[in-house]
Formats: sequence, C-alpha cells, structure tokens
Amino acid sequence: MTIQDVAKAEKVATQFFGPILRRAYLLPDLLERFLLWRVAPSATLTQIIEAT
Repeated sequence: MTIQDVAKAEKVATQFFGPILRRAYLLPDLLERFLLWRVAPSATLTQIIEAT
C-alpha cells in the first residue's frame, strides 16, 4: 500500500496526507516537542487590534 493508495481511500490529497504519515514515524519525544511545546505568540490578537 502506498501513500497514494491511503490518500485515495481517505479521500484526501497526497500532499496533505504524506507529511502527516511521515510524522507518525518520529520519536515520541520529538512529536511531543513539536505538538505540545509550541511557543505562544508574543502578542495576542486583542493586543494587535488595540494597537491599531
């Protein structure tokens, strides 16, 4: 089974599914770092609106 087969079966574009599938093989601690340890933006949307 190829990425193209899975993408077709799930009715999504290969360009969408390929990167997701590759992330599935990362080490768990790397996944956690990518997904859970994101740095919050330095300014909130409210602060940006108030500044304009």
